Amino acid sequence: MTRTLVAIGTRKGLWLARSNDRNTWSLDGPHFLMREVPSIGIDTRHGQPRLLVGVRSEHWDPTIMRSDDLGQSWDETPEGAIHFPEDTGAGVERVWQITPDVHDDDVVWASTEPQALWHSADRVRRSPWSGDCGSTRTARSGAQGSEGPRSTPSCPTRPTPPRCSWR
Repeated sequence: MTRTLVAIGTRKGLWLARSNDRNTWSLDGPHFLMREVPSIGIDTRHGQPRLLVGVRSEHWDPTIMRSDDLGQSWDETPEGAIHFPEDTGAGVERVWQITPDVHDDDVVWASTEPQALWHSADRVRRSPWSGDCGSTRTARSGAQGSEGPRSTPSCPTRPTPPRCSWR
């Protein structure tokens, strides 16, 4: 019989619902109590599923946690949370999407707010996350740019962008 797992991310944590028949469910949680869980990815490419969860705290930078035992224990990348390079003056607010790469068995992608695309080349094990991002652009908001210019981080358009990484 196939076991079903449903991951439920909320502003107050993560709950995991499990069922063997999809009629009767058991609910486990909260994991990451009182922390926002805006993104969940499930990597099934290597046998035992790996749960990948974007976690946001009011006190700590957002990070991605992983579990190889369906939520019994959780680990964080040894390098810590995602950070833009210091010279950008930008900070990551949350991880919006986590997804395994369908073309490369070791790559996992994450998108963040402000907009940036990050990747892990080792299934979120040890190496830092990196991405082609970190520059700033000038954006105008409001009618006719009435609020004036503001600097927001964005992925650069220049040919060789700097690398972003976890710290």
